[in-house]
Amino acid sequence: RHTVMTPEILERLRTAFALGCTDEEASAFANIGTSTLYDYQNAHPDFSEEKDDLKKKPILKAKRTNTLL
Repeated sequence: RHTVMTPEILERLRTAFALGCTDEEASAFANIGTSTLYDYQNAHPDFSEEKDDLKKKPILKAKRTNTLL
């Protein structure tokens, strides 16, 4: 079976997650269904872990900015 999760789709997801997008927003940005994202995560736990790390980045950046004020 052919996968829709091309390197370009994965990069769009990474970009969206790094900006703090929800799973639904990231899926829309990557033009895939949320169920496709969840299926991919279930088959690739390393991506799920990477997603969690990327989602933390905007929060850390905001906290750092607030402490510099």
